[in-house]
Amino acid sequence: MSWKPGAIELTRVLEQLAVTPVELDAVVDSRYLSGVSTQQVDAVSAVVAELGSLGRFRSITVLSGSIPKMLAQTAGWQQTRFEEVLWRSVRDNSGEHVRFGDYGVVHPIPGPGYRSNHVSGAKPHRHLARRAA
Repeated sequence: MSWKPGAIELTRVLEQLAVTPVELDAVVDSRYLSGVSTQQVDAVSAVVAELGSLGRFRSITVLSGSIPKMLAQTAGWQQTRFEEVLWRSVRDNSGEHVRFGDYGVVHPIPGPGYRSNHVSGAKPHRHLARRAA
């Protein structure tokens, strides 16, 4: 399930947390990419633009990964770095300074028995939740 807040909801969250965008690092997580389409670039660019409309964040990072869940081969191989293609396209489309992030050699979507350590949009991070209280 994906959480896609709009500018109004994000503004409300910022107010509840008593923070301004310049105090935060925003991460736009595109998760797993098996390729890059114009629609994906447009969607991520729209999120980056919406973040920019709220004010200047300390940083905005486009995060994704293209490592398959299961590798079909054990020998070396070459593969297009779709995470870099997406980031470059979004960076070129955006008036914002957008940083690059990738999952490295790990598949971005956790599987059974594996709990991801990265921040989830499903609920506020424990440090943010404390600050809001």
